[in-house]
Amino acid sequence: DFDLSPREREVLKWAADGKTAWETGQLIGVSERAIRLYTENAMSKLKAKTKTQAVAIAVRNQILH
Repeated sequence: DFDLSPREREVLKWAADGKTAWETGQLIGVSERAIRLYTENAMSKLKAKTKTQAVAIAVRNQILH
């Protein structure tokens, strides 16, 4: 597996639902900056160049539930 943290998975799940970093932060109660960091960490672990690609890789590998 890609060893994503529960929070990184959650952030990608919201991104897959079309939420912005700000909206995701409001939903889970953390700062927009924290969301961006989780997203960047997930992108790095998935070797994705963009958030969209990270979501696609996560979906393809059934990481998002």
